[in-house]
Amino acid sequence: MARKAKKFTDHEKEELEKEQAYLSNERTLLSFIRTSLTFILVGLGIFTLSEKTNRLYLAFLFVIVGLLFGVYGYTNFKKVKSIISRL
Repeated sequence: MARKAKKFTDHEKEELEKEQAYLSNERTLLSFIRTSLTFILVGLGIFTLSEKTNRLYLAFLFVIVGLLFGVYGYTNFKKVKSIISRL
């Protein structure tokens, strides 16, 4: 016995699309956080394993780039969230 697919109203379709957009925005934020933490951990790894000054600068660069990724990801998340909520 085959099941019939539920027919959604236009309002329900809009709500589902809005929820899908919100969840997509959250996944994007999580990917920015993952990338940010990766850069920070690589920077900390370089910092703990090296004693040369040039590599210490590289370690600080990785940490700073990681922090920038995190800040950019969060501000992008908030901006897109406000756009979605206005729909």
